[in-house]
Amino acid sequence: MNQIIVGGGLAGVVASILLAKKNKKVVLIEKDESLGGLLRSFTDDAGVSYDFGTHVPMQFGNSALDEILFGGMTENEWHYLDILKPCNYTSGKMYNLSQLPYIPHFPKDILQSAFFEILNLPDFEIQKCKNADEYLRHEYGNTLTESFFAPVIKKLMSEDLVNLHPMVHTLFGYQRLILGDPLFSREIKKSAFFDRKIAFHSFNEGSGGKTNFYPKQGGIGKWIELLGKKAKDAGVEILTGTTIQSLDTDGSVLKKVKTDKGDFEIDRLIWTIPPSLFYMTQKMPIPGEAPKFQGMCLLNLTFNKRFNTDNYFVYCNQPEFKSFRITLYPNLQQRPDSGPFNLTVEVLDREIGDLAALKSKVLDELIQMNLIDKGHSVLSEKIIKISNGFPIYTNKFVEDSEIQRNKILENFSNITLLGKASGKNFFMHHVLQEVYEVLL
Repeated sequence: MNQIIVGGGLAGVVASILLAKKNKKVVLIEKDESLGGLLRSFTDDAGVSYDFGTHVPMQFGNSALDEILFGGMTENEWHYLDILKPCNYTSGKMYNLSQLPYIPHFPKDILQSAFFEILNLPDFEIQKCKNADEYLRHEYGNTLTESFFAPVIKKLMSEDLVNLHPMVHTLFGYQRLILGDPLFSREIKKSAFFDRKIAFHSFNEGSGGKTNFYPKQGGIGKWIELLGKKAKDAGVEILTGTTIQSLDTDGSVLKKVKTDKGDFEIDRLIWTIPPSLFYMTQKMPIPGEAPKFQGMCLLNLTFNKRFNTDNYFVYCNQPEFKSFRITLYPNLQQRPDSGPFNLTVEVLDREIGDLAALKSKVLDELIQMNLIDKGHSVLSEKIIKISNGFPIYTNKFVEDSEIQRNKILENFSNITLLGKASGKNFFMHHVLQEVYEVLL
């Protein structure tokens, strides 16, 4: 009997390897022609490589899982990176030592109010907060909520805080902020209460000593290619470009998956794509409302000369800017003076609009952030518009998704939900930890 995995993203591929190593017969089904989902790379017409957003895998410290994920990576082909050197642009200034928002760049009166409030806020019961506005005011104070969180999250989610889930800020890594100097940060983080919201002053502190990996040539798609090969070598049957037509059932037991490439008996079904697609496959009504999706645009640009920074990534917290996250590939690949000088700018917006106008605005923003100057010119480009980037993280979306998952698990006894289907984790590191713990 088969362990059927639906979804060839990272969660599905790693799940297939784990199960194959337990001597299970595994079939992995993916509708796209290649594995990886958004964890892929591509080239423009000039042959320059880019990724679909920022993806840099990091060690877990679990030797068995790390061997699956990173075994076989040689230093001839991969960079072993101890520090990723991110920076952030907040309140009109760049801070080069951390991706976490640098609040001292705000005007003095805002900084003083934020400092006073965050030091004097009482603890509270998180579960009593009804929305993001309520949670952030309790956790960080009115000043930071109104001056930082509200405008930045409105930029990224196209919604006001009162319409969003209390934990929406965690999707963008905004749990911790830099509020004072290095000594202040070190001392106040000795308190668990303040540690959850105050960051170290620099990426050189508190990194945990785990290695990150990135290929010396090409993009992160090489990692998925490596994992796909490991899955095949372990005996996984991988079906890409394959559409599921239906799932046959016997009461509460899923018995057979029918695809356009054949039928497969099911012992256990591991579903790693959104639960709404399970209902669509079964022609069942989807509980709840259809979610609203945030649009995304990836501006992949190659320039004629090196960038004006050695940082690998930039997180743009300027509310009026379209740019959100910027990946500077030559810096990440340890070749800042060697072309191609390529980058990806991620834009999140419900209404992307005219792409030529968006590109012009983003180029102006790159100049304002001093990542490039007027002497930089674009040599090649590939702009990708994604209509359904990811769902707007409202309370209604979270509640409906939970109902959808619970009904699937209640009605079918031999299904496991992982990755996007489980709804428990968002970041790569946490998703893979969940896959490992659930399957082993």
